[in-house]
Amino acid sequence: VEPGQRLQDLPVMSLAGFLLLPVAGLPLLVRPPVALGGLALCTAATAWMLGTLQQITDEDRLAFGFYYAASVTAGLVLRRARGNLAVRMGREVESLWQRAVSDPLTGLLNRDGWMNLAGTAMQDAIGAGHQPAVLFIDMDFFKRVNDEHGHQAGDELLRELGGIIDARIG
Repeated sequence: VEPGQRLQDLPVMSLAGFLLLPVAGLPLLVRPPVALGGLALCTAATAWMLGTLQQITDEDRLAFGFYYAASVTAGLVLRRARGNLAVRMGREVESLWQRAVSDPLTGLLNRDGWMNLAGTAMQDAIGAGHQPAVLFIDMDFFKRVNDEHGHQAGDELLRELGGIIDARIG
C-alpha cells in the first residue's frame, strides 16, 4: 500500500478484527480490574495503531473509532449480562438442589437428602470417636387420620410433626 492510498479489503479486515478484541474478550473476564486493564490496553493499542497508520484517512479513523467504541460498549453489555446469568443460574441450581433433597410438604429432608446427610454425619461421628445414633419415628394410625379427616388434615399433621422435629432436633 502506497502512502496516502486508501486501505484495501485485507488490511481493513485485519484492523477490524483487531478492534473486535474487546467484544470477544471482555465478556469472558471475571474480575473487574482485569477487564478494565485489558480494556485500557486495547484502547491504547487501538489509538496508537490509528494514529500511526499513515495510509488511513481521517474519515476511516473516525469510522474505526466509532466501531471501537461500539464494540467496547457491546462487550461491557455482554459482560454484565453474563454476570446476571451466572447469578440466576446459581440461584436456580440451589433451588433445584433443595427440591431434590427435601420434601415439599414438610420441608424436611427426603430419603436422598437424609442419606447424604446421614452418611456424612456418621463418618463425622465415628471420626470424632462418638457413638452414632439413628432415630426412626412411626406414626401409628396415620392412615386413619387421612381416612377420617381427609388428606389436608394428614398433610397438616405431617407439617406440624416436621416442625416439632426440626425445632427439637434440627
